[in-house]
Amino acid sequence: MKEKTQSLQEENKELEDYIKSLEKSLDISSFKGNPLSQVKNKSRTLKTFLSRAQTALWFANSFGIELESLSVKESDTGVIHKVSCFPNSSSSLSQSSEGEDRYSSLPEDQKGKVEQILFLLDKFCVGDSFYHEISMITDSLPRSYLVKQCREHLNKMCHIEALDGHFEGGKVSSVETVFKEHISDFLKQNPDFDTINDKIKIKINGDGARMTRNSNFILLSFSILQTGESVMSAKGNRTIGIVNGTEGYQTIKVSFGSLFKEINSLIDSAKLTVDGQDLNTEFYLGGDYKFILLMLGLKGAISNYACAWCKVHKADRWNISDNYLMYNTPPMVRTLEEIREMSTTSKDNYCCDKQPLLNIPLDHIVVDELHLMLCVTDIWIENLVNECLDWDREDDLNKKKGEAKGAHLKNLIQVIRSCGVSFDVWEQKNADGKASGRYDWTSLLGSDKKILLADLPSKLINTLRPETVSTVVEVWTAFADICKVVSNWNPEKEPKQFFLKAKQWISLFLSLNGKRVGYKRN
Repeated sequence: MKEKTQSLQEENKELEDYIKSLEKSLDISSFKGNPLSQVKNKSRTLKTFLSRAQTALWFANSFGIELESLSVKESDTGVIHKVSCFPNSSSSLSQSSEGEDRYSSLPEDQKGKVEQILFLLDKFCVGDSFYHEISMITDSLPRSYLVKQCREHLNKMCHIEALDGHFEGGKVSSVETVFKEHISDFLKQNPDFDTINDKIKIKINGDGARMTRNSNFILLSFSILQTGESVMSAKGNRTIGIVNGTEGYQTIKVSFGSLFKEINSLIDSAKLTVDGQDLNTEFYLGGDYKFILLMLGLKGAISNYACAWCKVHKADRWNISDNYLMYNTPPMVRTLEEIREMSTTSKDNYCCDKQPLLNIPLDHIVVDELHLMLCVTDIWIENLVNECLDWDREDDLNKKKGEAKGAHLKNLIQVIRSCGVSFDVWEQKNADGKASGRYDWTSLLGSDKKILLADLPSKLINTLRPETVSTVVEVWTAFADICKVVSNWNPEKEPKQFFLKAKQWISLFLSLNGKRVGYKRN
């Protein structure tokens, strides 16, 4: 027994020596690095493993087979990696579990957390390398590969193509596909929606914005009106095109030409098949007034016939003695067909300059109420500042040298600030650095102006001239009531009461004409 044991040990020793000689001849040695789950550069470790695995499986060709890929799992984490055996492959190392497969298997709440992190990284321009390093020292943060694959997953949801013409920007490859995806999500969230009798109301939105001194962007998006208040948020809107260029008719027409062609085709058909269901559709157009005029091919807002819905002359817009039906019936009312026809003539065309870009009826075109409010309040703030400046000029004439001046303007600034809005007024300088006599003031956001509409009127009593302050306050209060009606999610279908309320407000505004600066008819 002793001799047999000794003989086996000698044979094992010979086998060990033979194995070592093979390792040496093939330049193979046991791997002495850290386990794959503990290394940062997993790609390098997987390449080393692949090289040795291919050497170990040299006999595969003798079976008439060729090794294409390997699937390996980390022993301690369970993470699976698919490794391609073709070094020239664009994805020779595919970390599926560190990617889409692993991300897709996450619970919805964890997916939401990863999406929130991705949003913050994009919003504040934080690079993947930084997040990877901080995630390695913070256990509560999702791993960087989940964030990367979340980005890839979101990118796959929309196919982006270059714009028509020479413009910089992008657009979706198929508007119909994006419509169907958004409608499908809406139907899943609203199973009680009557797909037979109701129509899916799709609103096309557009807006231009100056981003830097040398760049202007025009954004084209859409929303489903039945989604309620979400149409006012980014979540309820889907972007279908964006262009870097001046906000003009030619830019919009050329860059978004293929999008408009596809949308017009969907408008004409008035139907979409979503998840096997035939749905009736109805299209609307929205945006600020400049965008609406451009889309209709009309001239600018300061032209003689600038109204998008009727042919009233700008000198007669103040006249509200006529019934509202006059402007909504022939011959005053505009139609899409009439705009197309008049745009082909150079005389008596009521400022119809070019062909409309979308086949959406004018009664389905709605100007953005936020922009209306912004424009009106801009004029009013200017009127308040000018009234206080004029009042100060009169009072300061009799003041002695060294006495405090500009008391009324300072009081106005303090009153506006008391509403919780940051505001200031300053005098502009000439090129030589001297005072120009022209004034400028803080440009307020929409949220700030909504605050002023609600809180400022009651504080103006001791701020403006006593002869007209009550009328000015009433003008602000009446317009705030009109804004509530316009922005109401369940407005009255009969426009007569709203028209009467608007007439009363305009009459009140014009009553200050000749008494205070900025209340002219035009």
